[in-house]
This record gives sequence, structure tokens and C-alpha cells, in this order.
Amino acid sequence: MKTGIFYSFSSGKTQGVAERIVKEFGNNIEVNDIEEINGSKFLEYDLIIIGVSTWFGGGLPDAWEDFLPQFKNTGFVNKKVAIFGLGNQEGYPENFGDAISVLVELLEPKGAKIIGLTPTDGYDFEESKSIRNNKFMGLLIDEETQPELTSGRIKNWVSQIKEEYSKN
Repeated sequence: MKTGIFYSFSSGKTQGVAERIVKEFGNNIEVNDIEEINGSKFLEYDLIIIGVSTWFGGGLPDAWEDFLPQFKNTGFVNKKVAIFGLGNQEGYPENFGDAISVLVELLEPKGAKIIGLTPTDGYDFEESKSIRNNKFMGLLIDEETQPELTSGRIKNWVSQIKEEYSKN
């Protein structure tokens, strides 16, 4: 399984979580800065892990907004994609982690199979567009109000996506 992780290196907290995921994942993962690549880079991997933070009213960070045109020209057929996102459930309880849903809505029509959905238990927020069938469409990390839970959530999620990848 060739695995790549993609995020913006300019986003400090996302980068910190990504580095922890890479460490948990092991040596078989390649790191990619979305500000340095084009969409065809995704095609090199069997498993794609994407990291994105949610900004203000539920949108994507500038680096991802700038990257969106690359998705229009990239197919994800037969690609398994796991997304982790950062949000602040106390500061932005009405759109907690919404950026995950933005990426899912772009990737699924291009053929991506989203894996790594996680329970919403243990969070306290009002609303999130990133929920499907009572689960987040990826791993949601709140480094602002629950940093003590991050390590355990990462460990469980990495184990989960490895298992889900091998099933199909």
C-alpha cells in the first residue's frame, strides 16, 4: 500500500497533527505540501490522507482554496481517501469541522472512496456539515479545547484506516 499524506505546511496546527499521524503510521508514508504539488500527485498513491483545518465560517484555508482547481482535473477512481480536520468546537460550534465535508463533496464525485469515519461521541458542538450517518466523515481534532485527546484519537484512527484499507 503506497500512502501519501497531503496538507499545507503553512498551517501550523494541521502540520503538527499530520506529523503525529505520520509518526503513528510508520515509515511507509510520503509527505506532500499541497502548495508544492499538482493534482496528478494524488494518482501515485493507493491510500491518500488529507489534512485540512476549518476556517471561520466553515470554509477551507487559503492554500486549499487555491488548490481546488487541481481537483477538477484529477480523478480519484479506485482511490481510498481518509481525511483529518481541525476545528474548534467551542469557538465555532455552529460549523465544527465543516472543511472535511467540503473536500468529501469534491472527491466523491471524482470516484474517491472515503474511509476513516469516526464517532461524534466526546465532542460538544451545535452543528457540523461533516457528519454522515451519525459519524464524522473523517477524524476531527480540536487542539484548542481537547488537545489531551489528540494522541488517542490519532492512534485509533490510524489503526482504523489501515484496517479499512486492507478490507477492500
